[in-house]
Amino acid sequence: MNKVLVTEQHLIDIADAVRKKLNSDEKMLLSDVAAKILNIPAEAPAGGGNATMFKVNVSDPGEGQEIVVTCDGEKKTTSFSAEKGSVITANLNGLDGYIAGNLSIEGGKMFPDMSYSLIEDMLVSATPAVKPQEGRVFIASETVNATSDGSLKGYTLARLNKCIPNHQAVHFEVKIFCPTGVTLSAGEGIAVGDFKTGRAWGNKNAFVSAHDYETKAISGGTEYILGWDEKIDEDSSAFIWDDDKANGLLTYYLCSETSVTGSGDLTKATLTFSAYKI
Repeated sequence: MNKVLVTEQHLIDIADAVRKKLNSDEKMLLSDVAAKILNIPAEAPAGGGNATMFKVNVSDPGEGQEIVVTCDGEKKTTSFSAEKGSVITANLNGLDGYIAGNLSIEGGKMFPDMSYSLIEDMLVSATPAVKPQEGRVFIASETVNATSDGSLKGYTLARLNKCIPNHQAVHFEVKIFCPTGVTLSAGEGIAVGDFKTGRAWGNKNAFVSAHDYETKAISGGTEYILGWDEKIDEDSSAFIWDDDKANGLLTYYLCSETSVTGSGDLTKATLTFSAYKI
């Protein structure tokens, strides 16, 4: 008989293929076996019972969006507890015309189909949703998280690729979300380059001051908002490798010298950069 090398990925694929057909007791048994094979620390049963329970924490996603977590086929929008081995999936839906942010899932064991096995406490959260302004047509947006030291800095912190229409006026907007306990670093403001300067990897803005931002209290923290209108009028000779010259669509590079500080988790702070036709 030929010997077959069974890898960790083989075990994951096998579990992924059968777990949806198992009852809760069988799922627990499979999880216990997988934990031993994959060196996942075993958890003691909660309260002396037969089932180990874990918490799935669903954060408030804020205005304009909804987190929907499905646990073994049952949809939930708030935090809950479930048995070890339960199958978890999550979706983030925009509401009332908002454009949903980015979904984040921490904990659990991820399977190839992007579902998770509940083997530990999990956290499901999202960056703030974006609402297009009335009379404006949404083009694109990108969200980035601050680093562990609070930095939101970079010559190309974010990039809106091949989507900015040439010879048109565009509204640009930067929103920085700071969770409770975190704030913009003193004296910096929101220092981001305008379209033309950003394409030259500069953070100067000819249309707005770094300190002209608005402050808005929202669920879970504070939003700092900086926006400006800019007429895009690039000569064809100024097109670069990242542009779509045939369709007159340009790429914007967000050059930022902004950071956050405070006592909270700095990596939960986000910068969302959006563009709209006006």
